[in-house]
Amino acid sequence: MLTGDLRESHKLQWVLLVLMLLVVAAALLVMQGIERQSIEVREREHLAGQVRVIEQNMDRQIAATRAALGSVLSDWVFFSSLPSGHELSNLRLQSLSEAMPGIRTMLILTPQGLVLSSNRAELIGRDFAERDYVRAVLLHPDPDTLYVSQPFRTVLDVYALNMTRVSLWPDGRPLNIVSATLDPDFFGILMESIRYAPDMWVAMAHGDGVLFNHVPPREELLGADLARPGSLFTRHMESGEEATVFEGVAATTGESILMAQRTIAPPELQMDKPLVVAVARSRQAVFAGWTQKTIALAALWCVLVLVSVGSMAFYQRRQRHLIGIIMEEEASRQRAEEEVRQLAFNDPLTGLPNRRLLLDRMRQLQAASLRRGRLSALLYVDLDHFKALNDHLGHDRGDEFLRRLAQHMLACVRDEDTVARLGGDEFVVMLSVLSSQADEAVQQASVVAEKILHLVRADPLAVRVEPHCSASIGITLFGNRAEAVEEILKRADIAMYRVKMAGRDGVEILDAGSSTYSASHTGAMSDTGVPPPGAA
Repeated sequence: MLTGDLRESHKLQWVLLVLMLLVVAAALLVMQGIERQSIEVREREHLAGQVRVIEQNMDRQIAATRAALGSVLSDWVFFSSLPSGHELSNLRLQSLSEAMPGIRTMLILTPQGLVLSSNRAELIGRDFAERDYVRAVLLHPDPDTLYVSQPFRTVLDVYALNMTRVSLWPDGRPLNIVSATLDPDFFGILMESIRYAPDMWVAMAHGDGVLFNHVPPREELLGADLARPGSLFTRHMESGEEATVFEGVAATTGESILMAQRTIAPPELQMDKPLVVAVARSRQAVFAGWTQKTIALAALWCVLVLVSVGSMAFYQRRQRHLIGIIMEEEASRQRAEEEVRQLAFNDPLTGLPNRRLLLDRMRQLQAASLRRGRLSALLYVDLDHFKALNDHLGHDRGDEFLRRLAQHMLACVRDEDTVARLGGDEFVVMLSVLSSQADEAVQQASVVAEKILHLVRADPLAVRVEPHCSASIGITLFGNRAEAVEEILKRADIAMYRVKMAGRDGVEILDAGSSTYSASHTGAMSDTGVPPPGAA
């Protein structure tokens, strides 16, 4: 197993590695985030610049159209008074439309919508009273207003819109209407000229949100209503700004885009409705290079993770292997030392402390008892008739009996107490930190002694021989005065031999500093001399 220090070291190494990888990842994210923001800012500025180019060209074209319409109205007053005025007016309109490539068709109409003159002979005499560009003029006739119609499909099958002006009688009634149909192809060329990427598209819409032109051509989108709640067109119009750049979803295609929009309605042209031009790019295309670079950096980071994690795992596995060898050698050394220590301080049969370890613990407990003012007790246990058990049942059964008795005695005491084997069939139980009152301490020790007596009597092997195997236990207290541990052990030994003299299978307590004792078994006790320790 790894030591605690090595485990903590490995944990720290992993924490540092993870932190390093996270720092690298954070640095890459910040770097890519800054680059992405830079790309977006640059693209917004570029789109805004392109839509501004269209707006400038549209302003000039609309101003020229307004001037041409005003000129046509003035000329019509003169041409209408001439016998061949209609033919001259038609030629005039034809020359104007040819000189102005942004105008496809020019019409002079009566207030009732009847075409009086046109650059296209097939339209003369047609009735366009229901057209939006006629009805809007009649609803609010104003000679200074340039009317911008809703996009519509002309009788010549072209999707376009008209710009219209009106002249009035002195009483304010409409006199004549002049209208110019804008050429979507001309504006398509203008819109195409500012495209600098294949994914880029340009669109022009009426101020009411109807799509008028789209480059690249998308016939299915013409006439689409862009004025939907939350659309980019609606956001632009609601902003009140002349120019905006938004990101979002295109209302016509559902594509995620970056779009610059600009409202075309110069105040001096007095347009009743504005036009809105938009330039957009797919966000996916805008950030395609950035995305590829990000994927490459992410792949490199993953490789870094795999290499660093693999290297760390290999290094730590190698380190654990080397530490394992060192620890195995250390464990072998410790096992050898433990075996030596066991032989020096423990009984090889039962594993209990031997006489040397017992005396050492007695010295420590004696000092602790003196400091605390608490008594301790020593129980000297000697088995009765154990030789008969060995002779009749064999030494292997005798050893089994001793080992089982050792475990039973350990179960009778606390963890802080000590059970030791002095040799043969002699055991010592040391009870630490009893009551400070001698009577109570004697009572506590006697309870343990009675348990041990019962354990010996109840053992199955003890009753298989005659006489039955039993125990003689001598008890003495210590810890209330300084004395040698050998004296304490000798006193307990004397108490135990008095039990044997009194008939065995009992408990005797010998007070410290006196030769008085008390008996816990029935039967007469003698006051005569006591045999020395170790007597049979």
